[in-house]
Amino acid sequence: MCSEYKIPKSNLCRIIQNNEKIRSQCIDGKGKLKRIRSAKNPELEKCLSTWIKQVRNNNIPISGPMIKEKAREFASKVHIDNFSGSNSCLEAFKKKHNIAFKNICGDSNSVDSNGCNEWIENLPVLLYDYSPDDVFSADETGLFYKCLPDKTFSKVSLAMVVN
Repeated sequence: MCSEYKIPKSNLCRIIQNNEKIRSQCIDGKGKLKRIRSAKNPELEKCLSTWIKQVRNNNIPISGPMIKEKAREFASKVHIDNFSGSNSCLEAFKKKHNIAFKNICGDSNSVDSNGCNEWIENLPVLLYDYSPDDVFSADETGLFYKCLPDKTFSKVSLAMVVN
């Protein structure tokens, strides 16, 4: 099997020995990392990660300074002394938890599904007098022309298959 995958025997033994740990890390979205390092303050990271998920689920944009300030707040609550909340700390946290600064697109959480269903039903009637060549989709281009972009931190999605 070592020759098939072109890896040393010691690496294969370590993979087999840590099989369950590796699988759980892949499920958690950490499958691309070569080395999984444990957190210096796991309780703080868990609080911060949970807070970020809750805030993003409510469609509230998050910035780097907000994350650093919330980390300082959590650090004082869990009695971690000398926590600086530096940029390098933020970058390490983002890398470990697969968080990226991205544009916020659309208003999917504020869409009324009943209104959408009504439009879908009425659309053929509205388009009856138009040829398909006369129908265009500008997808909100005119509404948001020259608007300042909104950005936030969010989890990067990874599509992984674990056998």
